[in-house]
Formats: sequence, C-alpha cells, structure tokens
Amino acid sequence: MAKIFVSMYNFARHSADYTIMPPFYETFTNGLAEAGNEVLVYFHKDFYKDFSGEMPEYIAEKVKKFNADLYIFFNNNFWDITSWTDKPILIYDVDSPLFYKNLDKVKADPNRFRYMTIQKNSVELLKEIVGVEGDIAQFAPPFTGILSDSSIEPETNISFIGSNWTWEGCRFVQQFLDNPDLSNEDRLLAKKVYEEYARNPFKSSEEIYQDFGFEPEKKIVFQNDMNTASRISGIKRISYLETISDLGLEIHGLYFSQPNTAFFPGVAFSFNKDTVFTRQENQDVFNRSKLSFNINHIQAITGFSWRVCDIMASNAAIVTEYKPDLAEAFPGVRIPTFTTKAEAYEICKRLLENENERKEIVLESNEIIEKKYRFNHTLKAMEDFLGLTLHTEGEGTLDYIYEPRIMKNDIDPIQAEMAKDKKKNHIFMGYRAVRKCHHLMGKFLDKHNVPHE
Repeated sequence: MAKIFVSMYNFARHSADYTIMPPFYETFTNGLAEAGNEVLVYFHKDFYKDFSGEMPEYIAEKVKKFNADLYIFFNNNFWDITSWTDKPILIYDVDSPLFYKNLDKVKADPNRFRYMTIQKNSVELLKEIVGVEGDIAQFAPPFTGILSDSSIEPETNISFIGSNWTWEGCRFVQQFLDNPDLSNEDRLLAKKVYEEYARNPFKSSEEIYQDFGFEPEKKIVFQNDMNTASRISGIKRISYLETISDLGLEIHGLYFSQPNTAFFPGVAFSFNKDTVFTRQENQDVFNRSKLSFNINHIQAITGFSWRVCDIMASNAAIVTEYKPDLAEAFPGVRIPTFTTKAEAYEICKRLLENENERKEIVLESNEIIEKKYRFNHTLKAMEDFLGLTLHTEGEGTLDYIYEPRIMKNDIDPIQAEMAKDKKKNHIFMGYRAVRKCHHLMGKFLDKHNVPHE
C-alpha cells in the first residue's frame, strides 16, 4: 500500500456534497484508493489561488503527518514542499505547463519533479519553457470511468457538458481599437498577432510582435495567461455551439446563464440548468444522447479534452474538433472530426439522419476504451514511469483536506474576473475620456493656430 497525496483545483460546486468532483478527478482519486492505496486529497475552489506564500499551519501539519510516498499536484496546485521532503513529486498537467502554479519555482529546479502531460506536444513545451532535461516528462494516457448502458434509449439529439469561458469577451481588443490615433496598418498587424495567439497561445502579444518583426506605432496588449486563453477559447466554443443549436442541442455546465449568452440565443435556449458534475451525472447525460459534442480550449494544440474518452465510453457517438493526438490514440477507430463550424454542423446532421453509422461509431469507441483507456491502464503507465508500485490486493482509503472558509464563500472565477474587469473598465473609461478630450482640444487649437504642447 502506497501513501499518495493529491492536490487540485476542484471547480465543481454541488450543494449536496462539498467533496463532489468532475469525472476525471473522481475517477483518478477513487481509482488510486480502489487500487489499495492510502490517498489524501487536498482541493481548493479558488481559481486564482496563490501558492507562493506560506502554507497554512493546519494543512502543513496534516500533510507532514501523512508523510506520503508520492505527491501528485495537478497543474502544480500546491505550496512548495521541496524543502521538507525528498519523495517524488509528480506535476500532472490539465491545461498547459504555462498555467502551472508557482511556475518560477518549478523553473528554478525543474529536474526535482516528474511530469505527466495530457497532450504530446507538452513534453517538448516543458523542455522549452520549464527547462526539463532527460526523460522526466511523459505523456499520460487518457482514461475514463464512464460506462455505457444499452438499456437506455436516447432522448437528446446532441449533448454538451462544459463551461462558458466567454465572460465579457476580449476587452483588450476593444481597448486597442478605441485608440483615436490608430492607423489601419496597425489594426491589421494587431489582427495577425491576435490570430497567431489563437493558434498557438504560448507567447504574449509583445513576443509575437517581435517574432513577426512588426514595429507598429500602436500595439495590441495582452498577456500570455489563463484569462486571455480562456476568453478566446470561450468565444470559439460558444460560436460552435450556436451553430449546431438548431439540431437539438442540450447544454449542461457552468456560466451559461451569464449575460453574454444574450448574443447567442440558440445557446441560451439550449442550456439545461440541471446540475451535472459527478461521474454518474455526466454518464446519465451521455447515455441518453445520440451524439455528444467536444470543442477544445485553444491551448490544446495537439491534445484533446478529458471529455473525449468520457463520451467514447458511453452510448453517445462523439463529434469532436480535430487534433493530431486523436489519430495516434485511437488508430483505426472512426471518430467524426471537424475543423470548421460548417463541418461540425454537417457531421452532426448526417449522423442524426444515419442511425446505423452512429451505432457503429459508438461500438468502435466503446471497444477501444475498454481495451486501452480505463484508469488501470493509466495507473500502469504511472508505475512504469515513476518506478513505484501503486497497487495492492489490500483495501485502500480516501480522505480529504479543504479550507473551511471557502465552504461559505466559494470564489467563482467568472464573478471574480468580471469584478476585476469592471474595476479596470472604470479606470480605462476615465483614461479614454481624458485622451479623447485632449485629442479634440488639440485639433481645435491647431485649427485656430494656437500654440500648444
């Protein structure tokens, strides 16, 4: 029996049970315990939580007393513990290495850790961004705990489970375009910089300008961070969902009741407010669907969402955005993929009209999941990679640590970000008013030949 400590950001908000987790985390933590391990899980619900300071004493006491044989930090969501343990620390990414917490501390001693990534190109990205050397980074095979059920008849044409990350959109675009002295040339260069980031979101706007050799007078400004990537991902996601909404779409997830859905009435009318967080709740939605749709975040350059294996294990036929890792993970399996909104619509429409083809896709998907993508397959890959035995015939345990104050006041990333944006916008609007007034006054003084600086 190994003692394993796991840490994560748990975005599930469920009134029945504070420890409820999304299917990936639920399957992962329960899978470790079912394999006979003693598992202690720390989770938080603050999207912007900062781990650069001191660890709260009561958490440090529990973690030290547990004395794990292995530490697993999803996106490095934990404080630095390298000063008081020499046991293996596995950083398991769930987005991109750019979004690790305490990235600077990881960069300071990158070879102290082991890394597992959910997309193939992240292994090279770790070498480039973090400075990882040798074979201490490895692709983590995907897995799912979802089960199909042939006794369930489909009720929904197309389901989608996920979050609406559109928020208030790309405010930095409007701030740039509102510049009164903006030239058409600078506008078109900024458009190219934005499009390059949307294709490859691993550099700031300034770095992209430098790579392109652009030297405009006015530059669009955005950072290479989770907020920028999430907003662009959200715009992409909601536009695809709007496109297929008239085919019988049902949406479950977070933030689809935000004001921005007023611009996407098809999405707004497709949103079902019934809570869907747990593995069982996700399974129920997928199993009563004919099709289930997947559209990735922009930081998934070669990889694909956890959602893909969940859908492929269910009664639903998957329709997903094309990613290179799909062909390698599922060779010979028919997976309907799209690269444009028009393709997504046509594929969904065709499969809804061709039940035999739909069922054949489901059968092939179910078979490869059972053969290669259950948690025991991922656990074996972890054991081989780490050189540890993480299974036994004995009975495992699963316990949790979380911060009590958050139970009363979960920090919702949408609300937090919109509050920040509102404050920024008030400052920006004031700045804009001053700039515009200064610009008009200058024109007036020039017209009447009045000297000014």
